[in-house]
Amino acid sequence: MNHQPSTLNHAPAPRTITIRDRPFHWGQRTYLMGVLNVTPDSFSDGGLFLEDREAGAAHASAVLEAGASILDI
Repeated sequence: MNHQPSTLNHAPAPRTITIRDRPFHWGQRTYLMGVLNVTPDSFSDGGLFLEDREAGAAHASAVLEAGASILDI
C-alpha cells in the first residue's frame, strides 16, 4: 500500500509580486486585466487608439475605473 502524503487538499502558498508600488497576491483573489491595443493590426479594434493618444488614455482610465487591476498596453 502506498502511504505517500496527499497534496490534493492543500492549496499552494500564495505568492506576492509587487509591480511598481502595488502588491499582487496571486492565489488569494482573481485579478481582471484590461487591454489597450495600440497596434495597427489589432484583432479587436483595428488600431483605434494608435493615432489618438487622448482617446487611448481615456479608454485606459475607463477600463481601470471599471475594475481592471492590470492594464496591458
